[in-house]
This record gives sequence, C-alpha cells and structure tokens, in this order.
Amino acid sequence: MNLIPARYVGEHPVTLRPGSGRLLDANGQPRASNLIEKGDVVLMPADEVLGHTYLGETYLGSGRALLHPEHQHLDAAALEALGYEFSLGRTDFEAVQEPEVVSDAPPPVDVQETPAQEE
Repeated sequence: MNLIPARYVGEHPVTLRPGSGRLLDANGQPRASNLIEKGDVVLMPADEVLGHTYLGETYLGSGRALLHPEHQHLDAAALEALGYEFSLGRTDFEAVQEPEVVSDAPPPVDVQETPAQEE
C-alpha cells in the first residue's frame, strides 16, 4: 500500500481507524492518538487521498492517470467512452506536496578570472 502525507482539512475533529496497525504521522512514526484535527498531517493510502483510475479492469494508479499522453487533451465524455473510470479521493484530506529537488549539487558560483600576480 502506497502511503503519502496528507493534511486534514475537515471542519470537525475525527477519529480514524487504520486498516492495520497504528496511525502514522508524516514522518512514519506512530501517533499517540487516532484523533485527527484540522491541519494535522498523517500518512494515508494514496488512493484514499487522491482517488484512483481504472481503464476497463486495469488499475492505472492513484489520482487521475492516463494511459497515453495523447489522451491529455480529451474531455471527460471522450475519456469515459474510451473506458476510463476516475474515482475521487476524500474531500477532507489534501495531499501534502514535497518540494521538488532539482539537483543535489550546490548552486553555481559566479567566478571571475583574475590575472595571476607575479611576485
């Protein structure tokens, strides 16, 4: 099961019953309580937060997934005609986006050459 960090955005505190084991915080550590309040971040199944996509009986993945890039520009009716089925995720949670790491290298430094001085 693919778990992702998700922020609770519901208006009222809720008690979640995890499918197996204890509820985990965003760092993967067990929480002291299963009571979730607005703003809390917990690990949730990706399909539960993002929804999922099927094409016929084939599972394509979490969220809105398309089999071919050329399907990106099709409207909902055309995608449905091709056999796509999209389910929505929970509306009381939102995925927490991690900042994208472009490179692990340090930023470039502007180095200007200076003529060597003779001693």
